[in-house]
Amino acid sequence: METVELFTPEFQEDPYPAYRILREQHPVYQDPKTGGWILSRYADVYGALADHETFSSENATGVNTRLVEDKYGVVDRPAPLPLIFEDQPRHTRIRRLVNRPLSRKEMKKFLPYIEELVDDLLDAATDQPIDLVPALAVPLPVMMVARVLGIPPEDYQQFKEWSDAATGVLDIGPEARDAAVREMYAYFREVFASRRDEPLNDLISVLVHAEMDGDSLDEPDLLGICHLVLLAGNETTTNLISNLMNVLVDRPDLWTQLREDRSLVDTAIEEGLRFDSPVQMLWRRPTRDVTLHGVTIPEGSTVAVAYGSANRDDDEFPDADTFRLDRELGKHIAFGHGIHYCMGAPLARSEVSIALNGLLDRYAGLERAEGPAERLSAQGFSLRGFGRLPIRFLT
Repeated sequence: METVELFTPEFQEDPYPAYRILREQHPVYQDPKTGGWILSRYADVYGALADHETFSSENATGVNTRLVEDKYGVVDRPAPLPLIFEDQPRHTRIRRLVNRPLSRKEMKKFLPYIEELVDDLLDAATDQPIDLVPALAVPLPVMMVARVLGIPPEDYQQFKEWSDAATGVLDIGPEARDAAVREMYAYFREVFASRRDEPLNDLISVLVHAEMDGDSLDEPDLLGICHLVLLAGNETTTNLISNLMNVLVDRPDLWTQLREDRSLVDTAIEEGLRFDSPVQMLWRRPTRDVTLHGVTIPEGSTVAVAYGSANRDDDEFPDADTFRLDRELGKHIAFGHGIHYCMGAPLARSEVSIALNGLLDRYAGLERAEGPAERLSAQGFSLRGFGRLPIRFLT
């Protein structure tokens, strides 16, 4: 059997050869360096996501996620991200209060603003070549998330800095990261107080007044949800845009095809999610011993469910290492599966669809520009995207 090196700079740059070895030879693999396990085949990843009773999200990384009073001002609450690192019944309680304001129907009211924002960003990116990351991939989602939450435009840059610090895009130490989260939580508390007195047409106003069957969200819940919306709605959409454009810049045939048939834009987005998933893996913790393919994962172990590998499984996606526009939509698991399916998926899809259509409207073609494309190494192994992506667009 071939050996495989995980969680190295080479793996971070291109994990897919290692994923293939895992799927073919080590479908249930224990990393000798970390002791953690990784599931790489589509059927196993899908099964783990569906079986939330066996594969728990609570404390899944093995790190204590309880906040303490002197750090964030709250006591004995799961943090910083509710829903992602929580199980039933708490997960259901919070999700039912959050689902409606983040639904596809509610997100439709933001479509005119997304269109206006994309036009403004592309109007401003007049000099060729364009580094697509700071020109479009970063500002579009961070401005949209701020708009959805109800944050004024003058605070957008501060939101981006908090997001980068919390997700690891900024290569700073844990103390600086904690300080950024404290600042963010203090800001949100002021907004909560304001919206309780004077609600506006935004997500925070909905959340602070949300109630169902006498149940409502307390302050720690609100802080965690806003934290989650900021991170999930920002970094992952940024990565989706850059990963997709990194494919299309090398496939002028696809660009031409998309310009001629806009009905394929949504197909291209789904294939982009599958082909180079912005979230590569998340973690689970088995509540009992689990045996797969003759290998037993002990109860309480840390298990990585590798979305990125599952979405490249040839058994599920023939010719999986090729980007194609003739696949069945909706089979990939880039947004997860089961009770933890990403609630922000409708907004992310809308943003990328409008952005890609805006580029197709303006440019007849594209090519790589001088200078290397640079992956974001500071994001670790969970998120995959670019910090720099220079592209020359052709009129």
